Amino acid sequence: MLDYGKNISLRILDNLSKQNFRRKWCNEDVCSFKNRTTKLRLPPFQFDRSTIPNNITSILIHCYNDSSSDEIIGTINTNDLDITTLNGVDIITYYGNIDLSAELDCGTFYLEITDGINIWFTEVFTVEEFDNDYGQNDLRINEFNDILNISAIDNLSFSN
Repeated sequence: MLDYGKNISLRILDNLSKQNFRRKWCNEDVCSFKNRTTKLRLPPFQFDRSTIPNNITSILIHCYNDSSSDEIIGTINTNDLDITTLNGVDIITYYGNIDLSAELDCGTFYLEITDGINIWFTEVFTVEEFDNDYGQNDLRINEFNDILNISAIDNLSFSN
């Protein structure tokens, strides 16, 4: 069973039909949201599976609106992809802290991740060329640690 309550920017799904853009009821606020990343990083993700000895064997990047795909597991630094076992559950984390060894093309994509037994899909994300000029309302999440820091925002209090 997947835990959809994680504070992760890139949701992991067990079925393509659960991607927001594929849902007929999806309202504009949700469907127009863009999970953006640079050409050298994938958005960080984390998900659980029942403990098995298999490593992640394939990560395909699919163009979301056609059938093209490429294998990209070879571009990911192995230090950035972690499998930790806790209480009979494997927690698979891609931190997004280290640049990929090859640039991604700009466009809108999703990932298909497999360990040879299970297959998971990500929500759609957009690869863009960024400059250093952040917009006033932009929130950039480039690393897994950024997500951990954002989750602490709920506990902040402000005083005058």
